[in-house]
Amino acid sequence: MHWEPNGVDQRQTWMMRSAALLALLGLSFGACSDDDDPAEGPTGAELDEAPYGAGAEAERTYDYELYVHCGVEWAQIDGDWWQTEPLSDGNANPPQGWGNPYHAGELVLLNETSARFTGPEGPIAFERTDRSDSPNRDCE
Repeated sequence: MHWEPNGVDQRQTWMMRSAALLALLGLSFGACSDDDDPAEGPTGAELDEAPYGAGAEAERTYDYELYVHCGVEWAQIDGDWWQTEPLSDGNANPPQGWGNPYHAGELVLLNETSARFTGPEGPIAFERTDRSDSPNRDCE
């Protein structure tokens, strides 16, 4: 076995360096981590149906899966994109304790321009925009 000058053999040196590298990788991937039990989110035809697609009824409560992977800001409601004041943990993630990439809650369309999403953390107000294309992007 080859001994280093400070009494540590090459295998121990390699193991310490590997452990340090794994710890660094874990920290970097943590900035965009997934929750242990995230909501699945709407798929396929569900996106064309209310409340995501056109036809959402005012004052009706819908189960809603809010896309929050890069933080909370946009929601597809009644066929359009609605916006709220951005919420994030500061690292392009939803606030701590939220699901990721989707967060389950309830949605109520209050009127033609206002909606309320309510999850365990409380209500969030969304306002209709004139945007029809997805504003969601990969986290920066």
